[in-house]
Amino acid sequence: MTKNNIKTKENKMNTHKNILLAMFINLAFIAHAFSASFPLTLTDDDGVKVTITKEPQKIAIAGIWPLPSVMIMLDNSAKRIAYMPQASKNALLYSFMIDFYPQIAQIPTGNSENIEELLNYKPDVFICHSANKAICALMRKSGVPTLAISVAKWGYNSHKTLEGWFRLIAPLLDKESKAKQILQEIKKQEELAQKAQQSYTQNLSVQNTHAQNPQNPSTTNAKNSSAHRAHAQKESTALPKAIFIHTYASDEKLVIAGIFGKYLLDFSGGIHALDSLRSATTSIEEIYKLNPDIIYINNFTPLLPKQILESKRWQGIKAVQHKRVYKLPLGSYRPFAPGVDLPILLAWLRAHNAEFIESSNTHLDSTKGAIKEDYKAYAKQYYKEIFGLDLNNAQIDKIFNPSSKAGHLD
Repeated sequence: MTKNNIKTKENKMNTHKNILLAMFINLAFIAHAFSASFPLTLTDDDGVKVTITKEPQKIAIAGIWPLPSVMIMLDNSAKRIAYMPQASKNALLYSFMIDFYPQIAQIPTGNSENIEELLNYKPDVFICHSANKAICALMRKSGVPTLAISVAKWGYNSHKTLEGWFRLIAPLLDKESKAKQILQEIKKQEELAQKAQQSYTQNLSVQNTHAQNPQNPSTTNAKNSSAHRAHAQKESTALPKAIFIHTYASDEKLVIAGIFGKYLLDFSGGIHALDSLRSATTSIEEIYKLNPDIIYINNFTPLLPKQILESKRWQGIKAVQHKRVYKLPLGSYRPFAPGVDLPILLAWLRAHNAEFIESSNTHLDSTKGAIKEDYKAYAKQYYKEIFGLDLNNAQIDKIFNPSSKAGHLD
């Protein structure tokens, strides 16, 4: 090999090294440009400007039960959580979260929210429920940067509530890109529900037109009577009327959830029988009056569908007669509350509400009475693509057949 050939080869190698070095510098610059910079100033839900001087390594969360799971999933780690409510941890211990983040078991918990106790964990940031003015004030007085976060500010719209939370916690954790992906998935599920409902409405409109204008006008039997037409129209346009049992002490004392329930049914093809944002402490007698088509049971109670389906006292309710009593899935947390599992819950609710519609209107679908379980494949894909969590079949099954133990709050 000649000296000129050697020199040419060295020049090419140096050129390649320079290109690689330039690429590395550019990538480092881009990463820095899009990462959170500290000090970071945020305006919390009380309108208070809060400055966090350094990237937090310890975050103590008081009063907002869903938030620890949201932050762990965003951060892909439980290491920053220095303290959480006991009710939060109980759900995490019986979800797939404990498999991927075993350090959850070691996180201190409590319900007293005593400021002296919380300060013992030496947090870099406090997060409090904005409705608890007393604890928020004590946190701020301690000198630790404190973010007050609201649950009710967005009218119990789960999507908007989560978006509001992300406005504060995503930059805090430097996870704004992931937060945006989650919100996009929620939007997709909302749009799927709206398209399905439009399709049902169009098909039912055609059915009602046929009922009112039969091909054989000379037929004068009962099916052509105005009373029959009114009945047919009422039956064929009805979406399932549903309730969420939030907590259960006995048949004489249970709570039907309002709050986020209306949003969840509006965007999954159902109607909230309570028709209120307020939750109601009630009894089985009142549920008989509501007579829901579907009963959904929250994960804030150990109550399981079997207990209602096998109870003689509940047999006169339509949902029980048709065996439409379901326990909500348990993802990273109890999904009735806003959280990253919201897209999965909307898909699951839509499937169950669609089964009612299709069973009640046989012309809409050939699979009468079948609940399509596409939501299982979607859940596996969602957790893998957004969070990098590859759930096995047993973990997927656990989501949709949750332990009653997750319903214990203390």
